[in-house]
Amino acid sequence: MKKTVLVLGAGASVDLGYPLGKDLFDQLVLDLDSTISPRNEGQYLSDGLNQYLKSQFSEGDLDRKTVVEVADRLSLFITEYRSKAEKTQSIDAAVESFVQSHENMGEKVKKLVSFLIAYRLFGYEARSLQYGRFNPDLHEGEIYWANNLWKHLLRSGWEGTSDNIRIISFNYERAIEFALFQNLWNQNVNFSPKEELFHGQLFMKRNITRVYGSLGHFLPPYYPYSTSTTEDKGGFLTNPAFVKNALPFGLPNDRNDAISEVSPSIRLISKERNDREELDYQKHFHWAEQIFFLGFGFDQDNMRILGWENFAENGLKGRLVMSTGGVPHGHVPTGIKFTNLYCSKFTSSILLNCL
Repeated sequence: MKKTVLVLGAGASVDLGYPLGKDLFDQLVLDLDSTISPRNEGQYLSDGLNQYLKSQFSEGDLDRKTVVEVADRLSLFITEYRSKAEKTQSIDAAVESFVQSHENMGEKVKKLVSFLIAYRLFGYEARSLQYGRFNPDLHEGEIYWANNLWKHLLRSGWEGTSDNIRIISFNYERAIEFALFQNLWNQNVNFSPKEELFHGQLFMKRNITRVYGSLGHFLPPYYPYSTSTTEDKGGFLTNPAFVKNALPFGLPNDRNDAISEVSPSIRLISKERNDREELDYQKHFHWAEQIFFLGFGFDQDNMRILGWENFAENGLKGRLVMSTGGVPHGHVPTGIKFTNLYCSKFTSSILLNCL
């Protein structure tokens, strides 16, 4: 197998019903809504705000009045912000602009928005799991392109695959991990209980890089877990070092507490992103023989984070670089061949033939 890097954007999970960035932004605006009842009996809060309030009651951190005030101020700001924007703006850009002009609310806003994003995406994860969209035998890999990818790669053995593929994801959700786990599980691929709690865990840790954070480290929903001891008791798989900040794919039983636990892993403000140790994505590109962008929007800030133009100046020679979708509007990055294909068609007709 050729050394391959996959760069994933929000469009890589659209076939599962997950939202694009603009759609997630629209849903955030709805979740911030609080409406006065016709009889002035109080406010009807969105489900997202209600769930956030429940999580805050357990912490004793914010009361209802404060949460509603923050949500209302942010909602009004976003509505005005989007009406003035010359182009579609991201959630991050809107929140950052709000924080700059409302410093006294900064931490409350970041905490609220991170929770609402996690709340929405947990719901999408749960539905994709419940509908069996990761079962390649049930759906013949047609619903989600990664089912076909992993199924194809595992035919030649997991060892060769795991050493020759790296993934850079700009998404919070963990669909690519679950598709990998499901295929490893289905094909009874061996794993080491001394190092892993489940199939593919070391690969996820070493070979999948998340640019903007995630919904916590991946855990599959089929296993019993215990994090209180390193000993195996009663069939429980245990290893606290591996399950710290990890949550089962889909909806855990203590949903609100779980979302509150992982929402700080969702990085929203550019300063916070820049303060963390910068990862050299170019080293992945120089390692690769071929690079594929799937469902990626080619936002200029994201391309800058990848260091693409620096890499393209002297690193393209001899490497195949292709993308799903048509040529992006505005700035067109150097050296990428655009195909006008969606992820599923791109995978079956091009990607699998190049591996």
